[in-house]
Amino acid sequence: MVEVPKSIQYFCENCKAERKHRVIKGKITEGRNLRFKGVIRCSGCGATREVEFAEERPVMVHVNISFGETTKTERVEFEPDEEIVTGETIVISGRKAKVTKVEVNGRTVKRADAQNVDRLWVKDIEKVRVKLAVNERKFTKPYALLAEPDEEFYVGEILDTEDGEVVITAIKTSDKLIKRENEPAYAEEIRRIFCRRVT
Repeated sequence: MVEVPKSIQYFCENCKAERKHRVIKGKITEGRNLRFKGVIRCSGCGATREVEFAEERPVMVHVNISFGETTKTERVEFEPDEEIVTGETIVISGRKAKVTKVEVNGRTVKRADAQNVDRLWVKDIEKVRVKLAVNERKFTKPYALLAEPDEEFYVGEILDTEDGEVVITAIKTSDKLIKRENEPAYAEEIRRIFCRRVT
């Protein structure tokens, strides 16, 4: 059974705009569509009206969510005609995620309406894991740090690790190797940061 919401968005004739309305009383009947019937009050002008309307039932899509080395699967609710596009940023369980793959009928496609999607692959980008390779004379030690997706890193920048400070000597992104100072690289596009020990 679908719960009656505490508020809904609805077009107010007085305000001549779509406004948030408080649900005073109402009920939802389920069928092919979800049908709402009840009394609502506009948060803008305070007008009360009786309304009845139908909405398409949301669809549940299997979503594979990856973060670093781990992946989990969730069933996520979408509007049936909501278009999902590879490469776009969406919100899943309150967190930003980037769509990496859309599957329809066993095939990978660039875009599709949610009602046609079999499975969705996304990458959690609320924070991204940036890998460091720190040169320590005879060997290289791996580290990782969490950063905002749009956080910038530069050659020559000093970073803190649990073993002391390191300086960035080069940055490998998805399409180039940066060795020049003052050329930024965003955390979400970085494959690895090469460093040497300072302290």
